[in-house]
Amino acid sequence: SKPWSKQDLALTVERAIEAYRRDLELKAAAEALSRAHKQSLRFVPQDYLRALGRDHIEDVKQGDSVAQRVSIMFADIRAFTQLIESMTPEESFEFVNLFYAQTEGAIYDHGGFVDHYAGDGVMAIFPNHPQDALDAAISFSRAVDALNDSRMNDGLSPLEIGIGLHIGDVMMGVCGGERCLQCTVIGDAVNLTARL
Repeated sequence: SKPWSKQDLALTVERAIEAYRRDLELKAAAEALSRAHKQSLRFVPQDYLRALGRDHIEDVKQGDSVAQRVSIMFADIRAFTQLIESMTPEESFEFVNLFYAQTEGAIYDHGGFVDHYAGDGVMAIFPNHPQDALDAAISFSRAVDALNDSRMNDGLSPLEIGIGLHIGDVMMGVCGGERCLQCTVIGDAVNLTARL
């Protein structure tokens, strides 16, 4: 209702620009946090959070666990050590990532999830029906067949794999120390599956 002085107008515009810049910074920070959260879920499967009755990763703590009957699958490449002896570390790393990328869908498409990767091997959990694990193993084998077709077209030898399946009671939860935590399953059924 009163006329603006040049100083008042300049101060108002300056404050508005500052507020706009802060809003942009907050929006960028929120987007970065959202991306980081989504990325963290790739390290801690949502299936573990659900099994533990948690909605968010920040709610998980050391010792959280639940007894559950699950199907377990271990799969690895036979003669892996000999296979990578002729590769550089970079080539071996690229090779195992290609193997995981080719086979991972077989697990998730059948209601399972990856517990962990270890070198050339993968351990997967199937919390629902045992048939899921069997179907995943067949699909996994077919994915390796497709990878082998590609390898043979490139003049490389085909891969041979081993797959072990077992059903049993396990403790599913969070293990670790003060600085490093890991979601995992523990029980005799896990050890037996690994030996299969």
